[in-house]
Amino acid sequence: MWVGVNGGGLCRFDGAKFIRYCHDRADPRSLGGDFMYGLLTDRLGGLWVSVHSGGLDYFDGREFTHFRPDKNDANSLPVLYVGTLFLSPEDCVWMGSATMGLIQFDRTRRKATAYLLDPERPDSKVGNWVRDINSDGKTILGGLLLGAVLF
Repeated sequence: MWVGVNGGGLCRFDGAKFIRYCHDRADPRSLGGDFMYGLLTDRLGGLWVSVHSGGLDYFDGREFTHFRPDKNDANSLPVLYVGTLFLSPEDCVWMGSATMGLIQFDRTRRKATAYLLDPERPDSKVGNWVRDINSDGKTILGGLLLGAVLF
C-alpha cells in the first residue's frame, strides 16, 4: 500500500514495515518532489506519481523516472502541473491539468498528448482545468471545473 505524505514524500507499507521515499536534490533517481497530487499503480506493479510542480514520476521498485516538459521534445509533457491520474485499459496514463486539459501519456512511446476543451483558446485556463477522470471502458471522461469533455 502506498501513501503520499503532504510534504513528506511517499510511504509504502510492505506488510511488516513502512519504507519512505523522499526527494533528494543530489540523487536524480529519487522522487521528483515531496508533495504529490495523485498516485496510481499499474499492472506491472509500478507506481505513477503526479508531483506538485514537478510533472510525472514513475517508480519501478528501484528508481524514479521523471517525465517533464522539454521544449526540444514535442512528445514530452506540455506542463509541469498535473494532478489526478487514471490508467486506461490500453495502459495509457491519463492526467488532469489546471491549464492544458486532459493529457494522455503513452508509456510505450513516451508520448504525451493534450486534449483541450477549446483548442482555439489554449489560454482559457479555467475551461481546461480537469479535476476528475473516469471511464466506462470505452470512453474517457475528464471532469472539468465548469463541465466535462469526452474522448
